[in-house]
Amino acid sequence: MTITRHLVVIALLACVAVVAGCDLAADAPYGRACTSSAACGIYVCDLGVCVPSAGYLAGEGEGEGEGEGEGEGEGEGEGEGEGEGEPVRCVGASDCDDDNLCTTDSCVNEVCVNAAETSCENGCDAGTGVCHDCDDGSDCDDRNACTANICTTANVCSHPRSDSCATGCNPTDGSCLQCTGAADCDDRDACTADSCTVAGTCSNVVRSDCPFGCNASTGACFECEIGSVASRGCDDGNACTLDSCNGGTCAHSARADCANGCLPASGCASCNEPSDCNDNNACTNDSCSTAGTCSNVARTDCQNGCNPENGSCFQCDAAADCNDGNACTNDVCSNNVCSNPINHLCTNGCNTSTGACFECDDNLDCADDGLFCTGASICSNGACVQSGDPCNGANCCEVNDICTTGSDCCRPRDCGRFVQCEDGFCECIPGEPCALPR
Repeated sequence: MTITRHLVVIALLACVAVVAGCDLAADAPYGRACTSSAACGIYVCDLGVCVPSAGYLAGEGEGEGEGEGEGEGEGEGEGEGEGEGEPVRCVGASDCDDDNLCTTDSCVNEVCVNAAETSCENGCDAGTGVCHDCDDGSDCDDRNACTANICTTANVCSHPRSDSCATGCNPTDGSCLQCTGAADCDDRDACTADSCTVAGTCSNVVRSDCPFGCNASTGACFECEIGSVASRGCDDGNACTLDSCNGGTCAHSARADCANGCLPASGCASCNEPSDCNDNNACTNDSCSTAGTCSNVARTDCQNGCNPENGSCFQCDAAADCNDGNACTNDVCSNNVCSNPINHLCTNGCNTSTGACFECDDNLDCADDGLFCTGASICSNGACVQSGDPCNGANCCEVNDICTTGSDCCRPRDCGRFVQCEDGFCECIPGEPCALPR
């Protein structure tokens, strides 16, 4: 084996020395970049390059080492050593095929480059070039709490069920569903609509087509509301029947409480005759209509109201109802009865229109002023006035009247000469009583 290996090395060295004139077999990717020996055919991958054996890099150079062996070449024996060399040169990308579909093969500056695929997040299958699904279970999360997340040895995700729910599993939290269909939600009540929601929970909604309830066994709607005071749903529009709800079915029985008969539109009749309508109020007119209905209309003949016990009209409701038109009285309404007491302290009487006191009630209350020209004082309509005129209608002169002669100061003569004409004016005659103005 040692001799054979050295012969191969010698042949390759000779080929490398020629470089451009060397033809390598198609299955001998010598000098190419590699990641494993599987890409090197009959060679091995050492330090990222296909070489005849590990620890050897083909090329020109010198090396030193220790060991024993037989063969021809530069150096002695087999072992570790240092040397300089270069890979086999390439012309195109086809010269660089590493049989790995997860690398991109290219020839750069006559040197092969095999770049690893970087678009596969979880690695790549070298034989097919297909990206792996996963590296581990975390790459396989399907966000379903009802399954397990497994990455197989083939790097493919698997999601077997992890729950033990007979009616299905809630993928959100892994809890078992209540139902998978409406049949799982049957509550044995014919008055509910049973359904299974998309979340796997049961819904039993009361039917809306029975306003007064429903028979849970048969699903038949009730005619009326059981237990309602007014027997809702049973009103037949007849005031002469008693409506009731018996187990959801309406019943109508005739009333027996109407002494005067019953009217379907209004119920019991109030009366047969007016005496049936007596409301014990003497201030109303009681009557019975042809429909058997009582009427008690308030009387309109009492302006100020009425006494319900005897029917007598009230005299008043307020003091204004008692106005007697006499300004000399106070108008009072007490217990609906008027009174008009005198409201003045007039010695000689009162003016009923104004309420003012009179000066007199006879002539004795009127004192005479003793003056000739004013006449006697008398009592007229409660006031003292002068009666009579000594001058008989003629003008008696007044002091300071303008005059020409004495006759101008008192005409006629029977008025008396108590003034004289002096310097064009009437003046009193010295020593004589002087008449006051008329």
